Amino acid sequence: MKRVLVAILMVLSGAAASRAQQTVVTATITDPRGTLYQFGTGFATLVCPGNQQPTIRGSPVPRTVTISGLDGFGTFVQKFFDVNGIDQIGCGYRFAITDQTTVFSFSTAVLFTVTGASVNLSTQISAFAVLLPINGGTGGTVTSVSNGGFAPLFTTNVATPTTTPAITYTAISQSANTFYAGPSGTATDLLDIAVTTATGTASPISITSGTPVHSGDAALLFTVRDGGGNAPNFTPDVSWTASVNNNATQEWFYKNVSGVTPATASGAIGTTSPNWSAALVLLTSNGSAPVVTHDSVIQSGAWSSFTNLAIGFTPTAGRTLVAVIMSGQTSLSGLPGPLPVATFTDSVGDVFVPLTYVVNNAGQGTQLTVLAATNIVGGATTFSNTIAACSGCALANGIAAVFEVTNLAPITPTFGPMTVRQIVGRDLPYPSPVSLGGVFTQPAIANRFLTSLNTTGKFGIVQPAFTDLGGVATGAQLPATTSNCTGNTFAQGLNAGFTPICTAAATTTVQVFTNQNLAGDVAVSANTLTTIDSVAVTMPASGGPWRAQVTYNYFFSGGVNGECTLSDGTTSWAQMEMQPLNNIGSCQDTAWSKTTYANGAVVTFTVNVWDTGATTAKATSNFHTAVASYIQVAIVK
Repeated sequence: MKRVLVAILMVLSGAAASRAQQTVVTATITDPRGTLYQFGTGFATLVCPGNQQPTIRGSPVPRTVTISGLDGFGTFVQKFFDVNGIDQIGCGYRFAITDQTTVFSFSTAVLFTVTGASVNLSTQISAFAVLLPINGGTGGTVTSVSNGGFAPLFTTNVATPTTTPAITYTAISQSANTFYAGPSGTATDLLDIAVTTATGTASPISITSGTPVHSGDAALLFTVRDGGGNAPNFTPDVSWTASVNNNATQEWFYKNVSGVTPATASGAIGTTSPNWSAALVLLTSNGSAPVVTHDSVIQSGAWSSFTNLAIGFTPTAGRTLVAVIMSGQTSLSGLPGPLPVATFTDSVGDVFVPLTYVVNNAGQGTQLTVLAATNIVGGATTFSNTIAACSGCALANGIAAVFEVTNLAPITPTFGPMTVRQIVGRDLPYPSPVSLGGVFTQPAIANRFLTSLNTTGKFGIVQPAFTDLGGVATGAQLPATTSNCTGNTFAQGLNAGFTPICTAAATTTVQVFTNQNLAGDVAVSANTLTTIDSVAVTMPASGGPWRAQVTYNYFFSGGVNGECTLSDGTTSWAQMEMQPLNNIGSCQDTAWSKTTYANGAVVTFTVNVWDTGATTAKATSNFHTAVASYIQVAIVK
């Protein structure tokens, strides 16, 4: 009996608490012209931060409440839970209303004013209403109809335009082999990139790029982590340069690839909420090494849009801008979930092309969008952005940043009105293993044959080797010879009778030899061409002209991506690239001079170094054995 009594008291107590925590909501819904949403329907959704389940005193309450219906004056009166009585902080109601025809609907932002004994939400809900048809949808009176045609495709004629209009269309004659299209180049020149994306729910972050077109192409790496993640932050290998604007959640890195081997990036992150998204974008060079000259954060935090925001540098005309927008907590966006970028523009009219959009809904949710514009206008530039339309939605824990890059192939399309024109080569897509496309012509070259067709429309050509020939040569197919070369003579070909032409082997003698060790360590600043060593050599007084064979071997500490070159004051050669491993690197090469030198000439040979990071040329190796850095010059006839 006591147990029954306790249960009854608990039910009565819960019911009383529920009644005490309800608010009577009254609202008359009108559109912006004041037209009533008569006899409409609707519902309200209780939304809490982080999509939490709303509770009162620990007991779940319904998320969705159906509105009993709007009367002939567009009004409803209904009870809802008081948001201040909800256990969770920051909850509110989003109202959705549909007119009686079920054609016109709208929803509000999350309203936090459902509290107290009663509240009138007419103004707050109606602020989001869409327009209803005038006079309940009945039509007006058409007094005349006209049609301006659609040049250059057709003209129009309207008969009896004030009574019963009849419209006829007449095609405009066009030249043979033309079509209606945008400016040429919109297919193949849209962008010259290779994009790979990856997502994960565990450490490490790891991603591999596509195949570079050229050695030295630019690789841009973008990563975003779950906003609840812990240390360590993502750090790829030392070949990648990190932005100074990186934070614990959103990071970006860049480098120039070496050769045409795909770029890779991998690094551990914390084990708490290890959810991530990444994109690795390869941007093709225009023949010169691309350089990331600037990067700047435009906006950070939460936003649904921003307008005319400045950046920390002035863009240079003709270069490329790459923009990235990332979020590490899409669960707080208001949907909740990822929010795509609706628009991204700048104040000077550059056209930004979307390159990729990556989403990972695991954990708190991550997303990133990459865009780019090439051949930019330059000068003082501001930026604007809107996130996809959603009432009350905003990109959470986000960042928007922009990078300036030099020496990239075209990315943005030629932009302009459509016209009737002939088809040109640029309208054709590149070929692929699964689709047709345009190709470049290949002039005939003696003793060459076609071996391949790559995805940029270019044929590969090589000279056939014996292994390319079918069958086996017979003795009758080989030339007859009557003598062989002997002693120190070598065959230099066959004469008309297929007899070897024998010539004595040429000999070379070193006339002058110089060896010079590096006198001491030489510091090299980032992005600064620096001479680290030089040696002056005097050519023999007679018997010239003379040629030099130069060998150099230098050890380095530090640096990122560098190169060493030889110079004789007029010509540079023997270029050698280097990338340090664990801050240890070296440059070495042996090469003949490109020119010869006169009798008695004094020629100074120098070794120059350039690196994207600070480095030091070491007098001796700092690896295993202490070997001196040196330059050697041999002068021969």
